[in-house]
Amino acid sequence: MRVLHVAQINLPVTPNLLYGGTERVVLELDRVYTLMGLESIVAAPSNSEVFGTLLPTIERSLWPDNLDQKQQQAEEHHQRIIDYLKENPVDILHCHGQEFVLSNTYKEEGRNLSAPVVVTIHASGTEKKELERIKKQLSEVNLENVYFVAISESQKRVLSPYIKIERVVYNGLNIESFPFTSEKANYLFSLGKIAEEKGQDIAIDVAKTLNQNLVIAGQIQRFRKENEEYWERVISPQVDEYYEHVDSEDIPKVIKRLERKKGKILYVGEVNDAEKKEWYKNALVFLMPIRWNEAFGLVVIETQATGTPPIATRNGAMPEIIEDGKNGYLIETPKQMVEATKRLIEMPKQEYSNLAHKCRQRAEEFDSQIQARNYLNLYQRILNSKK
Repeated sequence: MRVLHVAQINLPVTPNLLYGGTERVVLELDRVYTLMGLESIVAAPSNSEVFGTLLPTIERSLWPDNLDQKQQQAEEHHQRIIDYLKENPVDILHCHGQEFVLSNTYKEEGRNLSAPVVVTIHASGTEKKELERIKKQLSEVNLENVYFVAISESQKRVLSPYIKIERVVYNGLNIESFPFTSEKANYLFSLGKIAEEKGQDIAIDVAKTLNQNLVIAGQIQRFRKENEEYWERVISPQVDEYYEHVDSEDIPKVIKRLERKKGKILYVGEVNDAEKKEWYKNALVFLMPIRWNEAFGLVVIETQATGTPPIATRNGAMPEIIEDGKNGYLIETPKQMVEATKRLIEMPKQEYSNLAHKCRQRAEEFDSQIQARNYLNLYQRILNSKK
């Protein structure tokens, strides 16, 4: 089977990612398909690195310096894919995001494509106005050969009034690559772009209430005014130690220094996979006080994989990933997050160890091998229906 993945153009698809959940999903599917012996092709910016075959479409990814060129570059990206498919037919065209089928290029030339188009919608927190706009745009497109996939039941409920969802397929990660331990250090951890909807201010309040150290990692999106203002106005004034970056080999030193401190707030910059695994595995608790409907939440299975229990707001897909009290906690108010965090801090060692192992077991249910098989089953069902 030949599968062509259509990535987005904001970021490269590469093992050296910092920010980028969708790109991780593309890379994992590409990795697993290649291991399975399928022909996996990834259409992405030329600064990408993939396991299968890279179809370079534009010179460089857009973030953060080339956002003003997005519309022009997007059409170039889509045209390059269409041109490739004219000479190199595939069995399945798998788009990660709806941009390709909404593009002018697809509207003009998409009807000539023979391969079924699977579209995974990765967006979180989509507002009704935006969904109405997408619905209107889709009404102008021939969707006879297009199949939409949601990444959680929660997302499906939001999207279904506007888009016909063929199936839900949960995201997956290479769980084997995450180190596990039930022996933890004395800090709480928060990872995600610095934004009000991610709730880092609540995480800080929890840490201060309990006089606990908190490590915050994530991208400060200065190219988005509301996120930059949130950092400057709300988060930065409460940070005790600011690090532009901490290399993975230096993380144990920072953690050791934390042993002698209480109630300190650290910001450690953006983190790559090696660095975030160090922060995850040594954290006592992972805090996810989100204020929006997270469509999935890869960070939850990442922290579970390392044996660090997550505490998350009961929004979006969180109840589909976290089984409350069994492999993490679901809360509805900041006060409940304080209570759940205190429970974990004071938990007897053996009970905490049991919980850590249950977290790992839960993460293994979201392994990328399972994700890949679920998509392959969908591909095959679609192809069989065409015979």
